[in-house]
Amino acid sequence: MPFDFRLTKRLGPLHLHLSRRGISPSLHVGPVGYSPRGRRWSVRLPGPFRYVFSRRR
Repeated sequence: MPFDFRLTKRLGPLHLHLSRRGISPSLHVGPVGYSPRGRRWSVRLPGPFRYVFSRRR
């Protein structure tokens, strides 16, 4: 099983995620987040849950 890593640096509402695939930014405002790389929106729900939906072209 190969190892994987993900490091997140938070700069206010901007989050930078560093992983094996490179750097990807995301924007979080309150319980809503947007990731331009994957074109995904996410809404944080109570507990460890979140709802993720993507916009396909």
